[in-house]
Amino acid sequence: MKKVSLKILIFLCIITSIIVAGFTQSKYIEEHKGSSSSQVAGTVLNLSSNTISLKMNPVNNEQTYIFSVSNNDNDKRAEVAMEYTLQINTAKNLPLDFELYTFDENILGTQNLLNSSNITEKIRIDYDTNIEQTYQLKIKWRENETNYKYSQETDYIQIVMNGTQID
Repeated sequence: MKKVSLKILIFLCIITSIIVAGFTQSKYIEEHKGSSSSQVAGTVLNLSSNTISLKMNPVNNEQTYIFSVSNNDNDKRAEVAMEYTLQINTAKNLPLDFELYTFDENILGTQNLLNSSNITEKIRIDYDTNIEQTYQLKIKWRENETNYKYSQETDYIQIVMNGTQID
């Protein structure tokens, strides 16, 4: 008789524990669901202009183009820090070389930012204040290229910006 009542007592304790644990877990899940909220951070990375159409020749052998990248667009500003690269693409109709420099208050940077593939390293732009980074693109006719076949050609140059969120 004592063995049966001991088994019943253990069985009732197990059932009670399961019921209490179930209520506790459901209350935790309900509390957790009720208090969560998510918000997507706004990203703004603005390139002032990205396409250049030009006619060049060995006589008119260099042109410059100024453009900027900013973390704001009208009244919206980025809410996260961003990284971006700039890439210069061309239709390859003309024998051109490119150099990209920082440009601040008419002061030209000293280091060409483009690698041999015409892509920059990653450039960071923060979000806490409005930032505008200005660049000067120098487009040069490749030396010793004087073939007449280029005389009526037009080339199209595109500045491509690839941005990623880092915060």
